[in-house]
Amino acid sequence: VVFSSVPCFVLPAQLPRRVSTCQGMGEERSRKAMEQSMLDAKLQETGEKERLKEYITSQLNESGWREELKKQCVQFIQDKGVEKVSLEEMINDIAPRGRATLPEKLKVEVFNRLRSFAEKQGFEH
Repeated sequence: VVFSSVPCFVLPAQLPRRVSTCQGMGEERSRKAMEQSMLDAKLQETGEKERLKEYITSQLNESGWREELKKQCVQFIQDKGVEKVSLEEMINDIAPRGRATLPEKLKVEVFNRLRSFAEKQGFEH
């Protein structure tokens, strides 16, 4: 849960979980960031991060998602003109569409794999 948009004057009963002060919100964010960092380190050292990347890449290839994204890039360049396109413009236009069209099944599977890995490593969820 992101707390940055929660005003500090919120009543304790309105706050999620155990957080009841602005300092508490910062501590919760800090704890979550530390847990995420530790999880990322475990993913890296066990090789699970690389296995997940390979799985995601293969699923995106099989679903045709990557090919569709390439087509969108080519179309963007053709529409703007190759001399007038910047990489930043293309990323700003294509990336949101790419994220929006990620297969739901893949997102769920990756989330479940990460949750299972975290639980096996002793992390809270």
